[in-house]
Amino acid sequence: MIFSTALPPLSLLWSAFVVSRFPDMGEARGRLAQLCTLFSLDTLPEPTHIIPVMAYGNREAAQLAEKMRGQGYWVTPIRYPTVAKGKARVRLSLSAAMEPGELEKLAALCR
Repeated sequence: MIFSTALPPLSLLWSAFVVSRFPDMGEARGRLAQLCTLFSLDTLPEPTHIIPVMAYGNREAAQLAEKMRGQGYWVTPIRYPTVAKGKARVRLSLSAAMEPGELEKLAALCR
């Protein structure tokens, strides 16, 4: 390694391991795609597993995240200056391990 900013060998080995598992993940990817379609918001151009729930203000984003955490969902607010002023949000990341009932409950919290 010439540069000290290069990734450590362990990181590269882990990435190679994960990529080697991709062919075995077809079922999980299909399930995640179904969940994304089920949870899709009207504000998004197409279903995705990363879903921004707009809160607009920093305080509102923090309050929404706290409300969701109180119901058992680990979310964090994304606030200014990470995003533009007035564009604060909570970012959700769906997983193939989630159940449709969990998403219904989560969707209700987003309203």
